[in-house]
Amino acid sequence: MPRGYYKRPTVKERLLKHIRVTASGCWEWVGRVDEDGYGRIEYEGKDQPASRVMWIVCKGPIPADVLVCHTCDNPPCINPDHLFLGSNAENTADSVAKGRRKGINLGESNNMTSLTDEVVRQIRSEEASGVTQIEIARKRGIPKVTVHNVVRRKTWKRVA
Repeated sequence: MPRGYYKRPTVKERLLKHIRVTASGCWEWVGRVDEDGYGRIEYEGKDQPASRVMWIVCKGPIPADVLVCHTCDNPPCINPDHLFLGSNAENTADSVAKGRRKGINLGESNNMTSLTDEVVRQIRSEEASGVTQIEIARKRGIPKVTVHNVVRRKTWKRVA
């Protein structure tokens, strides 16, 4: 190599340079992290999750719409043995099964909703009788998309 020549470290070298191995076997990322504690690294000209890049480097490509999930539930961990591929639904089910989420609050138990089971029934009844979704939305002071999703059963599916 010519004198003064700088060889840029490989992606794997850059990843391994920024880990701290814990007693539990996690390889915790000690570089830049996002607001949720997940490691971030530049890869192929983009800011990427360090766990995804570690998966690609060690195990290969990741199909579209697939997440890199953690068996250890430790956001900064990038140990390839602690990572697995899964859909968003599988990742959510995994977190619920492990008690990291209490489940998703549906219907009236969700404190973000302004609807009740009874209002949902009324909306569906009004629409079935010919009232337009726009009229229902205006009357109730809610977005038309909310009415549309209720009527088409994209939301509030469990309400008969």
